[in-house]
Amino acid sequence: MFDEVWINGRIAPLAEARLSPASAGVLYGWGVFTTLGVSAGRARAFGEHWERLLAHAARAEVELTWSRDDVERGLRDLLAASGIVDGRARITVVRASAGLWGLEPEAPSDLVVFVAERPPGGRPPAALTVSPYRLNTSSPLVGVKATAYVDHLLALDEARGRSFDEALLLNERGEVAEATAANVFWVRDGELFTPALATGCIAGVTRRFVLAAAERRKIRVTEVALPLAAVGESDEVFLTNSGWGLRPVTQFDIHRYAAPGPMVLLLARDVDAAIVARS
Repeated sequence: MFDEVWINGRIAPLAEARLSPASAGVLYGWGVFTTLGVSAGRARAFGEHWERLLAHAARAEVELTWSRDDVERGLRDLLAASGIVDGRARITVVRASAGLWGLEPEAPSDLVVFVAERPPGGRPPAALTVSPYRLNTSSPLVGVKATAYVDHLLALDEARGRSFDEALLLNERGEVAEATAANVFWVRDGELFTPALATGCIAGVTRRFVLAAAERRKIRVTEVALPLAAVGESDEVFLTNSGWGLRPVTQFDIHRYAAPGPMVLLLARDVDAAIVARS
């Protein structure tokens, strides 16, 4: 990660960037974020990410005081200062005060932007497993990209402890929802499937681009609420997020797949072109 951040309107060394210890973001993990890809030194699909950030901040009752122009300019300045050409960026907004320990803050929220280079060599196809932990669709923040992310990180650590790269999360009804840091798609007999938003998955920005690309290609896409067996019986599986793009899955527990498969190869080109056009 680059050792400077954009915080509340200025670029500062990471070691000097400060949030109040009484901030609701620090005390309770009360905030929202979005992660963008960076290509050719520019943030990808900023508009789509900003739109979702606003929607999720409203659901989480986090007031945004910085405008899109302010944050987009700050991100652009930070990328220029870092010299990062290919990487990722994260915009985080945390609530300043809430609960028994709240103080009267100077502003209702704090906004921080981080940038980092993409790891060299890219990401290989993923080995995927099922997490023993469940996603709760009755949570008021279900489907929100919230900073209270420890449950997802514990699920990821548990999977890595068994030599897997990622884990599928099921909801309390046993339906496939998402991976710990990605949406999931699978292919069966030429048809594309992905969990419906009612399963509790996050409406990923790259997920949206994949759905649009499939529609343009006249590929049948079904958003579903299905048990785990549906993924295991598929011909091809891939994960999506804005940091990786489309990441093929080579293993799902005992199942093996040729990776990358034809669907992910076809859609990856279309998705990349569409995101570049929007950036």
